[in-house]
Amino acid sequence: MYRRAYATARNRKYGIVPGALAIASAAKSTRGSPILGHFESNMRAKIWKLKHRSTGRIIEVRNMMLFAEKNMDLFPGTETPLNVVRGLSQVAACNAGQAYTRARSYRGWEVVSVELPKGESS
Repeated sequence: MYRRAYATARNRKYGIVPGALAIASAAKSTRGSPILGHFESNMRAKIWKLKHRSTGRIIEVRNMMLFAEKNMDLFPGTETPLNVVRGLSQVAACNAGQAYTRARSYRGWEVVSVELPKGESS
């Protein structure tokens, strides 16, 4: 019993946290990280070029989810930012010939290109 109590106290002292606490601790530390957090500099963020069909307005966006959350008024009739990302992803896949759907636009927006940031690979 003494050894187990000592090991637990020692682990806490050195920041070794068991199981679910370790996962919660890791999730908390990633929220503020510019590479892993909810920012334009996220490591999975891509550069999207969108064109509005009727006005011809072109927008360049990095991190589509963040853009969709801040600009839901540009996509009328859409309930969530995730729906915007999924819809535009289908349009991009269709343009690349990788989708079965024939989606050419989503809520009036066409995808001109989707690229990885310079200096980054897949």
